[in-house]
Amino acid sequence: MTRAKTTPRRSQAERRAETQDRLLKATVSMLVEQGFVALSASAVAARAGVSQGAMQHYYPTKTALVKAALERIVERYVADVQAEVGPLPPGAGRFEALLDLLWEVHNLPISRALLELYAVARNDVELADVAAMLANLATTAVSDLAGELVPEVAARDGFHEWLLTTLATLRGTALLAVPGAEQAHLDWPTLRDRLKASLPSPP
Repeated sequence: MTRAKTTPRRSQAERRAETQDRLLKATVSMLVEQGFVALSASAVAARAGVSQGAMQHYYPTKTALVKAALERIVERYVADVQAEVGPLPPGAGRFEALLDLLWEVHNLPISRALLELYAVARNDVELADVAAMLANLATTAVSDLAGELVPEVAARDGFHEWLLTTLATLRGTALLAVPGAEQAHLDWPTLRDRLKASLPSPP
């Protein structure tokens, strides 16, 4: 008689990781659909198929849940940029590819949803904390990417200030990039050329 194969039991750590992964994926999906203000922790738990008690064990507050989801988003996009830009030969082409990907990221549905954080954070202490965390996390991630992928550019004097200006420009332009508002902002190829032209000169 042949014994039936048994599925190996998952460890407690694996079950915890799976639960957290489901919660974070559900949070990202609902941020895109509803935005931060309308986001409900109980609705996230229901979509993830997790009890509210289990969710609160990992993420006691809505802010903690969203912060963890944002950290996951940034990690994923950093990995995507590394995978696409890293194999390119060093030089101007790699730098331009990095700019193109940063523009694409700022126009993703989740990125557009997260612009809501900056729009309403001034009047909401809890939201301001999340928005500040996101801004600092994203800025550090992009700065680290530049140092890794285009070190000859990132080492120039004034590059950090240029990067801050560029990120602010991308966020503002992405916010304006809605149908019918084409006359209110530059198209991406033109804007990219302007940003490249404003880059600090090499020593």
